[in-house]
Amino acid sequence: MAKAKTKAKKREDGRYQSKLRAGIDENGKPITKYFYSYVSKADADRQRAAYVLAHPFQDMTALKSCYTLREWAQVWIKSYKGSLAQNTIDGYTSTYKRICDYKGLGEMDLADIKPMHISAFMTSLAGTSKSNISKKRYVLKELLRTAVDNKIIASNPAEKQTKVKGSYTGHRALPKAEIDLITANYERHRGGIPIMLMLWAGLRRGEALALKWGDIDFFKKQIIVKKSLDVKHKNIKSTKTEAGDRIVPLFAPLFEALMQAHRPDTSAGALICVTAAGKQYTETAFNRMLSGFCCSMERAANGISEPADPRGWRRDRAKLHREEAGGRWIPVEFTAHDLRYTFATLCYDADVDVQTTKTWMGHESIETTMRIYTKLSAEKQTLSTTAMDKFAAKYSANAKAKKGEDSDTLLTPSKAIESASKR
Repeated sequence: MAKAKTKAKKREDGRYQSKLRAGIDENGKPITKYFYSYVSKADADRQRAAYVLAHPFQDMTALKSCYTLREWAQVWIKSYKGSLAQNTIDGYTSTYKRICDYKGLGEMDLADIKPMHISAFMTSLAGTSKSNISKKRYVLKELLRTAVDNKIIASNPAEKQTKVKGSYTGHRALPKAEIDLITANYERHRGGIPIMLMLWAGLRRGEALALKWGDIDFFKKQIIVKKSLDVKHKNIKSTKTEAGDRIVPLFAPLFEALMQAHRPDTSAGALICVTAAGKQYTETAFNRMLSGFCCSMERAANGISEPADPRGWRRDRAKLHREEAGGRWIPVEFTAHDLRYTFATLCYDADVDVQTTKTWMGHESIETTMRIYTKLSAEKQTLSTTAMDKFAAKYSANAKAKKGEDSDTLLTPSKAIESASKR
């Protein structure tokens, strides 16, 4: 039954009131503005709305003459990033909070932040991933640049940041043995289809989980990618970028997997990837599925059959039993994006040109694809160098052995000089 609307109450003086949180004063206490009307509550709300329109920053923290870094970050998110996807906003919010939590940096007034404070923070990131350093550098620089643009501070103390070296802790490409393992055993686990979609079509997690049977063209052997599931906020939206709307070829391993999973009576509007209960995936459900799938592949890699109830299976006990028997335990663990990265590796190994790979993966910029190809090229060069080193070492050892056998007939430098003097 619908709940009845509560009638707006008047004050004792006969007026209606509308309240606005307008900022924070120098003592950290909230600043509140009130709007009154004898006509109606709606009229008071209209006065409040008109005030906000005339003072666009007032609903944030704009009544102050200065801001702390944390306060300005909140304004920055709402004013400069508010139109972005919620996941992107969450990412920026998480980054600025980590910056602000560093030794009270967030509680400093913007005008008091000096280059040395920025350098100290950036230096503290040394040794972390390059991605982590890059994100925090960008957010910090943008926070202070926009403060300069709004004449809150005179200059940007983050303009010339200390260069910090980071390590590469990015995604890994699965080796051939793991690719073969998944392709041959994906049916052992209920999460096999979403895993195969990410591995053999390079789909992002959200793209795989939003895919419907109507998006698969079995005759043309194509996948039509046009939606993405936001597992955190539980809604299906457009893909990450304009380039995300694309057609990806349906390669043989995935074609066979989808053909086996498809039922003739299945609706074209039905999701391909659903939970054991037949529902849309949530973030928790997906993480649980991925963990279970890795355990299933680990059992397959170590010759262990699927238990009747996988929830009772203990990896540590199975590993200990294998090692006590003198065997070697083979671990299997990967992330959703490792699978997508592996697809790019497969394209590289198959000599697919970078532009085509960019299109299949839905990268907005070819630079993203080039970074992957460049890294793979460097790794391949390293492997080739190692292989050549081993070959050269073996060649050298054989040459030395032959030299020992033919020492009597071998023309050494001293013998060569002696021979020349005789001539």
